[in-house]
Amino acid sequence: MAHPGYSQPSGEDFLKNPPSVDVVIAAANEAQDIGGCLRSFQGQQYPGEVRVFVALDERSRDGTGELAIRSGATVLQAGRGAADLRNQAVKLGRGSLLAFLDAHCFAHPGWLLALVKRIRETAAAGVGGRIVYQFTEGRDRLQNPNFVGSAAAEKSAYAWLRTGNCLYSRQAFEEAGGFDTALRSCEDVDLAWRILLRGVPLAFCSQAVVTHLDRQGSWAKLRRAFFYGVGRSEEHTSELHSPCNLVC
Repeated sequence: MAHPGYSQPSGEDFLKNPPSVDVVIAAANEAQDIGGCLRSFQGQQYPGEVRVFVALDERSRDGTGELAIRSGATVLQAGRGAADLRNQAVKLGRGSLLAFLDAHCFAHPGWLLALVKRIRETAAAGVGGRIVYQFTEGRDRLQNPNFVGSAAAEKSAYAWLRTGNCLYSRQAFEEAGGFDTALRSCEDVDLAWRILLRGVPLAFCSQAVVTHLDRQGSWAKLRRAFFYGVGRSEEHTSELHSPCNLVC
């Protein structure tokens, strides 16, 4: 079922008039990786208009913003927290599709085109891609294998799309109210579930690949896992969740 009111160009129409895309990257002290992240867009060869927004946490102090500007991105100092940063960047853009990527993720060639083609083929509200983890000191035993890619990719009982690699229609995003800034984490899971509750499917695209560079040590991972748990508990106390409505 197509998302209500969202036009899905097909065949030659898609090639002649591809939808515009806003790429949104939330960042805080990501100077080590933001350049490589933005350079990974150079090999995308997407035929439509693409605008890249780096939403910079106001606490960032390492020159991430300056590096992003030099790479041609639009940089906005947008507040605190990933949910607020991404929402502010979406408001600034005008693309009919919204791609989300982390500042320490590097898009493989053809990433964006694969996501856009998949959302067109499935008429889904959003599409998630595959995330390949690269660890700076070998594979960390604390890395949860269930977090590789999205839960949607693993055909979980609950579909969700990770903001480290996903694409939404702007209409679906705005009708769902964007990311919930009250959540301390897992705002991407929350958004996906609210969209599913509207009866619109999500999809997965194995050809849309990004490499996630993980520089965190074990203690940082434990801290992150704690806040993931807090975020999941906040979601479960605030919403009723729907079964998976996933196009694989």
